[in-house]
Amino acid sequence: MISVLRNFSGYRKYPKYAVMKRFQAYKNALMKEAVKLVQKGIILKKEDISYLFFEEFREAFNTNDLDYSSIRSRKKEYSVFKKLSPPRVMDLRR
Repeated sequence: MISVLRNFSGYRKYPKYAVMKRFQAYKNALMKEAVKLVQKGIILKKEDISYLFFEEFREAFNTNDLDYSSIRSRKKEYSVFKKLSPPRVMDLRR
């Protein structure tokens, strides 16, 4: 009976779905706050908040001040890491 329940009810997927919906709600709320930071002129684009840690984001919102060099450096690092690819074959015999 348990295998029938698991295979046909979709019960196994529900916890993952609930977590993803919650994270989407968090992301939407942060993007609304990012729009306010763009309007105040603290950041250039609302997508730039994805390069900040949560504490940095909160500090920028509370103090209306942000060191934009950290965002620039993280963007540069991300562009380098984005170009990397894993090797086709990994030798795990060591």
